[in-house]
Amino acid sequence: MLGVAASGLVALAAASGIVFAEDVRVRGPVVRLGDVANLAALPEAVRTRAAALELATLPTSRAPISLPVRVLSARARALMPVLANYLPDSEAAVLIHRRSSEPRALIAAGGAQGIAKGDDVRVSIKAGIFYIERQGIAVSDAKPGEGLFVRTPDGKALSAKCCGD
Repeated sequence: MLGVAASGLVALAAASGIVFAEDVRVRGPVVRLGDVANLAALPEAVRTRAAALELATLPTSRAPISLPVRVLSARARALMPVLANYLPDSEAAVLIHRRSSEPRALIAAGGAQGIAKGDDVRVSIKAGIFYIERQGIAVSDAKPGEGLFVRTPDGKALSAKCCGD
């Protein structure tokens, strides 16, 4: 009787399996199963481990890449065979965009001529609804568009781009 119940669960799992997205954004070079698929059909005991499976590594280019669901499913199946009955074997593809994990550049305020070593500077960044500003002293000279280091009053060094107002 247990064998019949288990085979019924497998049939149910295959019918309501993992669903891959058509278009996703991932942070960093590694594509994990949880990044590209809805894992709600998996039992809770398996879901977390399955979400962390590393399916692919993206090229260093920021250009979007299209990976076939069939290839992603095969990789997940090889890494975690228990997922075999949940994974589709489809000709569809997932378009994967690599999202930058780095914040926008810090901008050091300065004049049209740039910033000189020892100048008092204000370094700022806008990230979403947040605006962060720090005061510091330029550790190096910089012309507009060049990078420089700024030492804050608490001794931290910031890397910033010259020059913005």
